[in-house]
Amino acid sequence: MSYLFLLLFSLLNPPVQVVLDPGHGGSNLGARSHDKSVYEKDLTLDLAKRISTHLDSLGITYRLTRSSDRYLTLLNRSTMAKGWKPNCFVSLHFNASQLHNRQGVEIFYPEESHAPALEEITKLAGTGRDLMAQKGSVRPLIVGSYLNTLGKSISSSGSRVFAKKLAWRLLADGFKVRSIKKGDYDVLVGTGTKAILFEGGFIDNPRESITMLREATRDRMAASLARGLAILCRSSNQLY
Repeated sequence: MSYLFLLLFSLLNPPVQVVLDPGHGGSNLGARSHDKSVYEKDLTLDLAKRISTHLDSLGITYRLTRSSDRYLTLLNRSTMAKGWKPNCFVSLHFNASQLHNRQGVEIFYPEESHAPALEEITKLAGTGRDLMAQKGSVRPLIVGSYLNTLGKSISSSGSRVFAKKLAWRLLADGFKVRSIKKGDYDVLVGTGTKAILFEGGFIDNPRESITMLREATRDRMAASLARGLAILCRSSNQLY
């Protein structure tokens, strides 16, 4: 009976493979299109829903951090994602620049935190012998900090590969990729999996804004992203 219950539970609650995080929302408007007709928060939600439709057709399970125009803190977003234990996390955004002349997709992955040797960490609280004698008051905090830093280092490496492979697929589908680089974004910290922040183009650029405001363009981008995510996020690979 217990086996049947577990089987039924797993069928009704399949593992989440992708978490889509539509950036901004509510009072957090984000960037504004060149013609002032739409805010970033609306475009990110629209793109997330389009990706969801394509993921459905590909048989990929997913969750959205928001499915309506509501405000969420960065901690809300990463905490939700970690609770769902996904295979990957994608925070969706659209870009803007001071000169309004930049174009192309940008993909960011988390900054790498280098974990020092555990022996070096213990010196911060005294000798190793003193640390062992403190009966868990300081030692778990230091060891936990070490493991967390190590986990972030591993996550950065996995996220970098994830970002590059997704970029290659976008390039193959005809999208201009401006850069793939490290980004110090709080929303990417603590998701427990490989995570990227995706900027789908500069909506303040006169030419690119016109392109991105077309539903056909956003749907083509959503289809390309969904195909990439279907391949890159199928296997379980929770990192920290």
